[in-house]
Amino acid sequence: MSSEQRQSGMPLRTSTLLIAVWGLLCLGSLYWILSDTGLAGGLLNWLGWDGAAILAAKLALWVALAAISGGIGLLSWRRLTEKPPQPFEFETQPARPHVPTEFEYEVAKLIQMLSGYRTLVKRGTSDRGIDILIFDERERMIGIVQCKRYAPDRIVPPAHIRALNAVRHYHSARFAYLVTTGRFDKASYRLAQGFNIRLIDGALLNKLRKRAARKHKSPAPSS
Repeated sequence: MSSEQRQSGMPLRTSTLLIAVWGLLCLGSLYWILSDTGLAGGLLNWLGWDGAAILAAKLALWVALAAISGGIGLLSWRRLTEKPPQPFEFETQPARPHVPTEFEYEVAKLIQMLSGYRTLVKRGTSDRGIDILIFDERERMIGIVQCKRYAPDRIVPPAHIRALNAVRHYHSARFAYLVTTGRFDKASYRLAQGFNIRLIDGALLNKLRKRAARKHKSPAPSS
């Protein structure tokens, strides 16, 4: 068997059998319409039908058989001539490296100033949605941060919270922050509370900015 026959939509044996059945149906239909002693003619004569009724019945049978045989022949022809399906090719583009924005650096600085933990802004494409890493005093990664710079009235959908929770488990982080310049709805706050994820919206972010500014301007304690 050739490679084209192996790649066709239907096996060669099946197609050959269909064509053979199609030919037999054509021959049988001709026999029924031309022969008064055929099966159809004998049955109609036994029923006592007159000549005109017999002829009309034969014509109807011939049309039906011709339609069936024609359909089988067309199906066989399509199966034999159709081209094998081509493998789908994905259009791939080179991954664009993630370039941290000023917003992410600002959030990292705020967390470091207010918590005392060291922060690291992530780069590259394999961060799995993480923008900032948080390390304790023993240089163990304990938290992750994801930043969403949205319009002030835009609500962050709960799907981002679920995705961040999955990433938190993947990296075995104790906690996670989702920081945005937009807003969160009540459902998102309830969801985040169960996931040990802290949500920081635009209003809270402004408060943290002011707190960090006061802390930076406060005089150093005297020795």
